[in-house]
Amino acid sequence: MDELHDWNAGLSRIRATRTLFARLFEATPIEKWDRIPPGHRNDMLWNYGHAIVTCSLLVYRPAGMEPSFSEERLNAYRKGSSPEQRDKQHSPIEEYRLLTALGEQDLERILDDARSGRFVQFASYQTSYGMGLNSSLEALLFDAQHEALHLGVATAQAKSLSL
Repeated sequence: MDELHDWNAGLSRIRATRTLFARLFEATPIEKWDRIPPGHRNDMLWNYGHAIVTCSLLVYRPAGMEPSFSEERLNAYRKGSSPEQRDKQHSPIEEYRLLTALGEQDLERILDDARSGRFVQFASYQTSYGMGLNSSLEALLFDAQHEALHLGVATAQAKSLSL
């Protein structure tokens, strides 16, 4: 199978999940987006931001390239971070819109870099899922699964806040 086809397929899966994230946010009152439900360590907005910045981290850092996001934003949403680390200068809706725009720009950058053959090297590593990643394409395909997981968590959070 053509490798560019695989890149497009992975990006298509990620976009589908992000569309479902958008529907979830549209269906959930804004005041609940940054509320941490009992039994959780983070909120819906954190799960969304985490999904978006992790894509860039997974694809670019092991390839020896810089992710699309600032270190401040990466630190606010990386694995092990918490909503308290998020810069509160933006309202939840502003942060959501910003993450959405930056996330789309990042996916376009990934596709451009794949088309240009920029993903040459990759430092293999094991994910917390126990999956070994050996290329930026494998990282992107794994990220589609990772984003779907966080959509599920955010959906559960929205439902628990509605009880």
